[in-house]
Amino acid sequence: IYRNLGQIYLADDPYQAVAHHLDVTGLAEDCYGRGIPAEEVVYALILMRRQIWLHSESEALYVTPEDMNEVVVSINRVTLLFDYATYRTVARYRQMSRTAVVRL
Repeated sequence: IYRNLGQIYLADDPYQAVAHHLDVTGLAEDCYGRGIPAEEVVYALILMRRQIWLHSESEALYVTPEDMNEVVVSINRVTLLFDYATYRTVARYRQMSRTAVVRL
């Protein structure tokens, strides 16, 4: 996820960029296959987002109000990207759960 964050951050359509550049489907399938509950995967995504937030907050220099605004816009954009990644991950988990129930 971190490797492709720059590409999706700058994309015009962040939802499609998350779908195209982040392998959250693969993440969901891998974690589901290992028996990791969906809530733990979501929590891991939350922690990743929070780590980026805390890092950017600690590295930011607020000299002008414009600087502060830029940091807020950036944090909001990253939050949006992780929200999309979380949504797609949970959707894939749900899809796999339904498929598993149908097989039974």
